[in-house]
Amino acid sequence: MWVSTLLDGPGNGFYTAIEAAYMGWHTRAAQWFIVGVGWLAPCGCSSSGAVGAPGRSAAHETNPATPLDLPAAPFMKSPYTSHTTVRALDLSFDVVRAELPVTGLRESRKIWNHVDELRTDATLTARLARNGLRVGVAASGSWPAMLAVLEAGNAEFRREQLFPQRGLALAIALGTVGGPESGSREGESIFSYDRNNRLVGKTYPGGEKVLNIDYAYQPQLGGLTETQLQFEVRYDRGVMTWEREGGIIRQVPSIDRHLFDDLAVPLALRSGEFLVIGANADTDNAFLIGNRFLLHTDRGLTRETLLFITPRPVETRTAQSEPP
Repeated sequence: MWVSTLLDGPGNGFYTAIEAAYMGWHTRAAQWFIVGVGWLAPCGCSSSGAVGAPGRSAAHETNPATPLDLPAAPFMKSPYTSHTTVRALDLSFDVVRAELPVTGLRESRKIWNHVDELRTDATLTARLARNGLRVGVAASGSWPAMLAVLEAGNAEFRREQLFPQRGLALAIALGTVGGPESGSREGESIFSYDRNNRLVGKTYPGGEKVLNIDYAYQPQLGGLTETQLQFEVRYDRGVMTWEREGGIIRQVPSIDRHLFDDLAVPLALRSGEFLVIGANADTDNAFLIGNRFLLHTDRGLTRETLLFITPRPVETRTAQSEPP
């Protein structure tokens, strides 16, 4: 009875002392246990208890972790990686070639009211004009007005879609050296003003007049297309030469190329814009490059060529890349 009263009696002072001693020891043991776990955790020790959802812990319940906060173990793939779609984009070019008759007033002047010719350097724009050339950029919304001018002037149209070989410039043929428009079957003389305003010229025995368009598509810049236009005369000698390429020796045609470097035009086109290339109606010198490349006389009728060139991205391949 005394023992029962001593141990079980809730109002007994001895019972209260034993209870207080027990609770104090339990609290200190719990504190030492927490300190020990905190010391072992950085050492890589872990328990075999239940594992929470990936990327979350009790300490992060109010502030969920990001993948950067929780790197994956080196022996397993990260749960945050996934397949990535890779798209290969090339460029095609819609080329509209308008042949506008030259009769009295040049109707082509009205076309340039809708073209931005100051997208490039002003000095270069003036040099092009002196050489009988006009180059600029137009928005898609201006095409109906241009088409109305061309149709009113009885222009003839030819449209084609060109796919340049990857890594090579787009080449657009503009005529033949020594053709009917040159007035000679033995060659053709072409003159141009260089960057020092010197008039230089050369007589070409034959060949092709070509407009080269080098380009680079920038999808990360909102679909911007960077271009560089350059005029060229190519003359195939009709002979083959040996050339080493990639460790392989092979025969290739021998071609003489003359580039008008001082008239190279860099232009950047935003999505929906197109290039406009034509002759300068204020240039009367028939030997200048603009008139030689873009004016053609056949059966007594002179026509001027206007080019409208629109780059269009084309998805050529889609693949799924594996996560690292």
